[in-house]
Amino acid sequence: MFVPIFVALVAAITAYLRLVPTTLIDEPSVTQIRALRDYVANDFAIAQPVTVQFYDTGFRFPDLVEATQRQLDHHLKSRGIPYKYPLVDELPKSIPRFTGNKTKTETAEIFVLTDDDGSTETMLAQPAASTDPIDVSKPPDPEFSLDIALGGNVGVWLDLYKFRAMMTYDLEAIHANDLPFYLAQTILDHLCEIDFNAHSRLLHFDFELYVPEITLNIVAAEDRVEKDSTVLEDALMELIIKHLDAIRPFVNITAKIHPIDVTKNKIPNSIMKNNTEQLTFIYLTTLEGFLLQIGGAHVYHLAREKPKEIFGDTYGTEYLEAQKLNENPRINITDFLSSMFDVLETRVGLTENCSNKHLEVYFTAKAFTIRGLYLALDAILQNKSAENLQHFITICQLVDTILAEEKHNWADHLKHVFKIYKSISSNV
Repeated sequence: MFVPIFVALVAAITAYLRLVPTTLIDEPSVTQIRALRDYVANDFAIAQPVTVQFYDTGFRFPDLVEATQRQLDHHLKSRGIPYKYPLVDELPKSIPRFTGNKTKTETAEIFVLTDDDGSTETMLAQPAASTDPIDVSKPPDPEFSLDIALGGNVGVWLDLYKFRAMMTYDLEAIHANDLPFYLAQTILDHLCEIDFNAHSRLLHFDFELYVPEITLNIVAAEDRVEKDSTVLEDALMELIIKHLDAIRPFVNITAKIHPIDVTKNKIPNSIMKNNTEQLTFIYLTTLEGFLLQIGGAHVYHLAREKPKEIFGDTYGTEYLEAQKLNENPRINITDFLSSMFDVLETRVGLTENCSNKHLEVYFTAKAFTIRGLYLALDAILQNKSAENLQHFITICQLVDTILAEEKHNWADHLKHVFKIYKSISSNV
């Protein structure tokens, strides 16, 4: 009977300890909370591994990555940046030598660049790389890489979709021992430039104005007597959704188009009010010269292309196609979309204007997460309530997670920190 009684006693003690109020546990001191806050602000040594790889078969650089790492670390230290970028060496450790009658050299593809539309282009494709289209609206895998290959000169490219930079080098760079410098600068000035810029502006990130969701209203202010097609609205919505999908991990933006005959109806006030939760843009194609503003809001005029003078054979294909365009001229929506996206991204905090939007979203979410952690810890210092001290424990766990993980999901971390900060703010 001893064993069952002992087991029951242990279970009872365990249950009791779980019910013990948290006040019986040593509370974190002001010094501890302040120390973590200052660590997050100044010494948050977040690691972002970068894989260095190439496919050349003629060279072997046994200490290239190590030398690059030293230059990179020195530059980070001189700029006061606490982040770490451990380089993963995947360069070949040996070079295959061909013997006997085998004289043909196998050439692998050097770079496969991802274009805006998701298509891929191989710079040197033998054997051919996969050209399956990529859904560029979805975030890429958070693996950072730096690909290098021998070329005619030193050049750098930034992938438009993946978290990847590409660099070519020449023989002169090898002889001058400049490869470590070029590799370090490619990471600093291209692949992770947004990360460094965001760190230098951490104090200017207004976390209190950050909103995880926003509504984008596009009002088609038209005269329905002249406007009878939805082709324009459909084209706009397709391009808008594609762009917003890339931003969605940072801010979930819902786009809505409202076709309204402004000659008979008034635009609802609920749509016209720009605030932290919604943003409204107005365009028209049929009332140019009559409407410049509606309710104080600027109206974008989407102009049709002017007819062009046609030359050549009147029965030729080129002539007939040009004639069709003159009879039904296209509407230029590029300037409108560009202006709208600039205003929208500035509103939500995306100000880097990077060609790789996923990379900008990734590092901006990281900066907002760090800023939110700092402000949450600062708010806990102002009010050490029992609930806020529980939030402090949660923040400690989150900081440990960020320091330990190799692949960061900054979008999820930002959402988590946002909820914590809102809860703490409501307790002040």
